[in-house]
Amino acid sequence: MSLSDLVELGVMSELLRQFFAAAVLGHRNILICGAPGIGKTTFLRGLASVIPAQERIWTIEDIYELRLDQDPAHLVVTAAQTRDANIEGEGAITQEDLVVLATRGSPERMIVGEIRGPEIVAFFAAMNMGVGGMSTIHASSSEQAPLKAASYAGLSSQRLSLEASNLLFASAVQLVVYLTTATDGRRVVSSVRT
Repeated sequence: MSLSDLVELGVMSELLRQFFAAAVLGHRNILICGAPGIGKTTFLRGLASVIPAQERIWTIEDIYELRLDQDPAHLVVTAAQTRDANIEGEGAITQEDLVVLATRGSPERMIVGEIRGPEIVAFFAAMNMGVGGMSTIHASSSEQAPLKAASYAGLSSQRLSLEASNLLFASAVQLVVYLTTATDGRRVVSSVRT
């Protein structure tokens, strides 16, 4: 799925496609939000289609969905997936572990399939170091995304306060994209916040 495909499906206009393509090429950090099943991962894959082929990409996911490592348009992709603990309760690999590992691998892009917990602090820290980061998060509006992020940051080992979480969010995220369903049933970009 490319950004052009999303234009053809009516998810966004050609002007928005150009805007998002420029944002990705400019290494802007982008957070996509919306309800479950709205197409956040599809939209994320569309954004990733703009990333130049030679850039080093890390994808981090609980459920392997992005499959950028199988896309011939991307030459250097490390696809990392979480792992549950074994029966003895050992060997778990979390998204937070993978974000820290990816940061050490000097990626030019880091894509977390979906932020669901304390990995948000390490991910936002990586975004602040110049990694072009993209992810999705469940939120009922673009205005709610920082609050949802703050609730996850509170779960981290750092136990960030609301104020600290908001500062981290503001310094890390440059674009918040909200997807929703239009009255005719199409999935659309309904707001973009900077």
